[in-house]
Amino acid sequence: MGMDVFTIDDGWQKEYGENEVNLAAFPGGLEPIRKAIEAEGMRLGLWIPLAAVGSKSDACLHHPEWIQLDQSGAKKTTSTAGGDSTVMCLASAFSDNAAARINDAIEKFHLAYVKLDLTTIFNAYGEAPGCWATGHKHRDWSESLGMIYEGISHVTSIVYQAHPDVLLDLTFELWGQKHVIDAGLLAAGDLDWMSNVGDSTPDSAGPIQARTLLYHRAVSMPVESMLIGNLQADIPNPLEVFATAIGSAPLLLGDLRKLSAEYVEWYRTHISWFKRLRQQARIDESFFPLGNWRQPNVADWDGFARVSRSGSGLIAIFRNKANSPVAKIQLPLMPSGSFKIRSVVTNNNLGDVTTDQLKDGVEIHFTESSPVEILEVTALN
Repeated sequence: MGMDVFTIDDGWQKEYGENEVNLAAFPGGLEPIRKAIEAEGMRLGLWIPLAAVGSKSDACLHHPEWIQLDQSGAKKTTSTAGGDSTVMCLASAFSDNAAARINDAIEKFHLAYVKLDLTTIFNAYGEAPGCWATGHKHRDWSESLGMIYEGISHVTSIVYQAHPDVLLDLTFELWGQKHVIDAGLLAAGDLDWMSNVGDSTPDSAGPIQARTLLYHRAVSMPVESMLIGNLQADIPNPLEVFATAIGSAPLLLGDLRKLSAEYVEWYRTHISWFKRLRQQARIDESFFPLGNWRQPNVADWDGFARVSRSGSGLIAIFRNKANSPVAKIQLPLMPSGSFKIRSVVTNNNLGDVTTDQLKDGVEIHFTESSPVEILEVTALN
């Protein structure tokens, strides 16, 4: 299909804060999976908790002095999929321990991507922030609020020094706030898993919710740094999901074994097209939200353009359930010249347009069979 990274999320590990594999879930360990993935030209990625560790982990058992304390002096814990976990303080020597553990996992499992997750300072679901312990690098609770974030940067700098090519994803749960992305986060990592949108049922808000987050954050943040979960690949008619995913760093979830041969081929064709486009045009050089982007909803069309400074790139538009079968696309900042427009959905050439026409607005008609259109834009001079 052309996927580059195959990631296993929470559950591969026997204990939070350790790199030993859960043999109940993976009786053969991860090595057979890694070999199978790499034989298909992919690389392995893993979910790794940073500061939330199991009560039986080495760090928790042998270094209780690294544990965060709450205002009453009790050990801080956080609720996770694996049960309550102990929260370690990154403004302590634990930060070096965590960096060493991540480097060990990268080397042991030949990882291309690491999803760093779970509570460090704020908990995204309402648990109290910060560390009240004494003997750490912070002088008091208020100073811990900044120094724990500095600990994240310390960890990633050590990892990058040993593995400069690894992709580090600093999730919203690691950062402690839903849907968060900012310059400080991106200075410490490559990617930000910003959210988990609902996309499990046909009436879920998934793609529209993902695009809402994309449009609002793209005003000031680079879209190639955004991972917007949880769009499902293993659903019938994946066009809207795919067209939404290529607005940011493409991320899809699901059991791909459920896909029919027809849809496996569909993905292969469209992923190959997108990879070629990214090689030919610097689509990361701009992002323009289109249509009703400020408040996307089913009653209006929305979309986006990702084009290079030459004007080559892509436009994706979504009719949703709007009555009008036409979207008027306006791109006021295209360079002077003319551009060929091709529909990726129908593989039909839609003609050439000029800079002035794009500035005034070009009407694109949705087909009867598809409420989504993906256009490839090629600069002709």
